[in-house]
Amino acid sequence: MKRVASCGVAFVGALGGFALASWILGMQSGGVIHSDVGRALFIAAFIVVGMIAALVLQRPALIIASATWGSYILFVGIDCFAHTGFQNTALAFLNTPGAVYVTSPKVYVMIGCMALSAVLGIVAQFRLTRKPKSAAFIPL
Repeated sequence: MKRVASCGVAFVGALGGFALASWILGMQSGGVIHSDVGRALFIAAFIVVGMIAALVLQRPALIIASATWGSYILFVGIDCFAHTGFQNTALAFLNTPGAVYVTSPKVYVMIGCMALSAVLGIVAQFRLTRKPKSAAFIPL
């Protein structure tokens, strides 16, 4: 059972690493790294670092990774309706044929809102999961 839990923890770390890598790559049209191999190595490195961090640090890494991934997916979902082009980050950076990633002011707003949402999620999760100072702790 412990191995299954460790795989889940590593998977959450990997998702957080992927979301952070996509966020960084999405800062510029065509991606911050223009080489396909360089992009793949960049994304793979963030995924591996996220997995290792989640396995070693557990609670803080899981909170940061889950908030980052949740924020990324939230704004990919919003972009399905808003059509800003933000969701093309994953498609373009994973070499989907015909996918083009172009930044615009709308995409930068989505990138900024994703960062804000992730920070709010991280703060909320740390506050809600902190150890109580007294027996009458109510996390509200």
